[in-house]
Amino acid sequence: MRTQDLVELALQEMRSGLKHFGTYQYFDKGPVETVDLDTLITHLRDIGPDRAVDVLKILVAPGDELEERELLVRHLIMSTDDWDELWERHTDFLENYY
Repeated sequence: MRTQDLVELALQEMRSGLKHFGTYQYFDKGPVETVDLDTLITHLRDIGPDRAVDVLKILVAPGDELEERELLVRHLIMSTDDWDELWERHTDFLENYY
């Protein structure tokens, strides 16, 4: 999967969760309850640690829905704490959102 395609998929999942469950639920329970994180994590692992971080960096770039995107990225990062190669190569970035 291309980096931009995965960014779009993540945004689509986030927006779908917000629409279906509402803003309160998204922020109160988190994306873990409102977004298919497992599918997104699988795709991130498939593209490897460097491209996965590229996706996460794009998701937290300034712009619309920044709070929502940052929360999604935090939950994605929390779901990768067993991915040693990712953490060894990109600790500085990941720790900003963990």
